[in-house]
Amino acid sequence: MRKAFRYLFYFLTSINLTLILLSAATLIFILQIAQEKLALSFPSWKWLSAMGKFDFYHSRGFFVLFALFCVNLIGCTLKRLPRTIAVLRNSTQELNEALGDSLPIRVTAAASDYPATRQALLSMVSGHFRKTARIREDANSLHLFAEKGRYSHAGFYLAHLCLLGLALGTMLSATGFQYSFEITRGQLLDPLVVRDAGRQEKALDFSLLCNDLRTIPYGEGARLKKHESRLSIIRNGTTVVTQEVDFANPLRYDGVDIYQDRFSKTISYATIKIIAPDNQQSTHELKLGDSFTAGTAGVRIRVTRLRPDGVQLRTLTLPETLVVALAQNPVQFRQAPLQGYWLSLMEITQKESTTLKAIYDPGKTLIWYSFILMVAGFSICFFCSHQQVWARIERMEGGCIVTLAGTATKNARDVAELISALKNRLQE
Repeated sequence: MRKAFRYLFYFLTSINLTLILLSAATLIFILQIAQEKLALSFPSWKWLSAMGKFDFYHSRGFFVLFALFCVNLIGCTLKRLPRTIAVLRNSTQELNEALGDSLPIRVTAAASDYPATRQALLSMVSGHFRKTARIREDANSLHLFAEKGRYSHAGFYLAHLCLLGLALGTMLSATGFQYSFEITRGQLLDPLVVRDAGRQEKALDFSLLCNDLRTIPYGEGARLKKHESRLSIIRNGTTVVTQEVDFANPLRYDGVDIYQDRFSKTISYATIKIIAPDNQQSTHELKLGDSFTAGTAGVRIRVTRLRPDGVQLRTLTLPETLVVALAQNPVQFRQAPLQGYWLSLMEITQKESTTLKAIYDPGKTLIWYSFILMVAGFSICFFCSHQQVWARIERMEGGCIVTLAGTATKNARDVAELISALKNRLQE
């Protein structure tokens, strides 16, 4: 059992799992993009067509995939942490035979003048390293240690922490919404109702009023046009903010960004009158795709087709469709609980409208800061190096023996060239 847990731990903290997870996410992304063309060309790939309709990035499988990625990321970080701690703790060891044999770069040189050699070594090492420590010094020997880039190891952990932040930010963003809707001049959406990625309706806690729509021509010959809307946020009957909105300047309120999505246009609205069994009447003005509630049971009815002479209505909970024609007798649904409710089409009007987009992305701040810090972390990993140099001068008869050794996390050639230059200088 312990052996099985050990293998499971190694797999969860391995780069193999990272590659598997990233490859799986990339493959699903490519297949969902390619399914539109491939599914039409290859009818046998019906599963590929179904995958295109499946919203994987808002499904449980997506969250499971990202959860495994986070576990793998944390495991890889914790697995490397003891080695980093050991390197930092052992940075000031005195150069002895065991340590010298374990270092990749080691040279020995002979010099005739101990004081001059000592002074030259201290001068050259201090000129290259800001931090120079004399481990031990007496009348016959000097043990020297110098290093730079000690905290370059933090780049690895900063990059992993930011990757984890990106993963968490992406999962948070998946809980938000991006919804396009149409609104006419003077229309009040009370409250503003949006749909999330799962096509579930959600009523926000504020209302949106479109005060005005404008198309402003500019440029040579006035061939370019700028479309903008004047919007107001209303909360508890009070106007909170009013702002001009265009493609580049959104209205931001309570975490929701409202952009100008598309150009202004004229759309058709149908006015539908409903007479309840108790002779109570209500009127709804709807465009294509809008819905309303009818009956005491709260049945939702949506406009699925809109023509100049009639509309087609469909219930969202009952498998029944009803066609209501203009200037004809009222009609009714045959299934309960809508029996006894009469619907008639009063008129179809044309209104100038514009398309807006409401975006709520709770993870965008975390994603942006994580991305910026991740660039810093990878820059530290790629361009900074932890370099360490040990030196030992031992007085001998007729001179002294100098032993130089060093190591680096990357760019070890720089340390080798430094030690070679020190050796040549000391021999001179």
